[in-house]
Amino acid sequence: MSRTRMVVWASVLMAIAAVIGYRVRVFREPAPPPILPLVFVTGGSEPYWQLTIAGARASAKDNGVQLRIETPAVNDNLEAQMSVVDRLDSKAFEGIAISPIDAERQTQLINSLVQGGKRVVTFDSDAPNSTRQSFVGSNNPYAGANCARLLKEALPKGGKVAVLLANLTKENMQGRKQGFAEEIVQARASDSQGAPAKFTVVGYFEDNGDMEKCAGIIRETLAKHTDLAAIVGLNARHGPTLLKVLGELKKLDQVTLVTFDDAVETLDGIEAGHIFATMAQDPYQYGYQSVASLASLCRGDETRVPIVGRGSLYVNAEPIRKENLKEYRAKMGQRKKLSG
Repeated sequence: MSRTRMVVWASVLMAIAAVIGYRVRVFREPAPPPILPLVFVTGGSEPYWQLTIAGARASAKDNGVQLRIETPAVNDNLEAQMSVVDRLDSKAFEGIAISPIDAERQTQLINSLVQGGKRVVTFDSDAPNSTRQSFVGSNNPYAGANCARLLKEALPKGGKVAVLLANLTKENMQGRKQGFAEEIVQARASDSQGAPAKFTVVGYFEDNGDMEKCAGIIRETLAKHTDLAAIVGLNARHGPTLLKVLGELKKLDQVTLVTFDDAVETLDGIEAGHIFATMAQDPYQYGYQSVASLASLCRGDETRVPIVGRGSLYVNAEPIRKENLKEYRAKMGQRKKLSG
């Protein structure tokens, strides 16, 4: 082949290569958007919070985000949670989902995050006076009222009742107490004959997430009120603690119990007849929906956030009694399989 032909063919091949390279560049699929960095901060590390984490991780996978999980070393402890948040590098994330331990004292923190350009979603417990963009959780006043209705169902003649709370700094505890108290007041007002109140609340007792303190409160209350008819526990730990203490005192089945959430011990207590009913939340969905909402907000899409209720997305809590316990456990078994 002559030198001239070789030069021509080389030029042709170079032209073809250039065209192919151009077409590859033009028709290549666009590069995926950068992975969105988000943070998920729980109120502790116990089983309830692990379910929120499972939901959050599943949502992170489905929504293509990079999720950092932070669990305070102490459950329901403001200082422990604040130390976790204080360690975060604000440049390393675009949005944060947090379950506030103290709604009032953490409002300024949330407002400062929003002012700094971060998207903030609260879950399980809210900070309603803050500028957070969305909340995911139960309608807690309604759930508290349902606990009172369950108590009326279990004790139609009424009696003395003690109510346990983790604290009254968390918005969810405030709401549950409010709903319970209003429903019990309605029961009293319904007696038009001026007879003694059907239910007498001997106290709303705060244990600050300390189960030794809670056990002490239970023992002291039973000793002071020997005719106590019922105890209502408005936090996930109360069911197991009540069963343990009443078992030690040999008072199981002597006091009617209405509890909150679905700890294994609580569900076993319902099956054995020691607990009348519990109000079961869906912490998995709290985690899943809060991360999904946060991802949408950070990407400029607010369609997943409700227009009304300042962006509140309520996930139903439902009463679990002995008659629907089997069905509930089957659903939970399927959920655990799906969450890996």
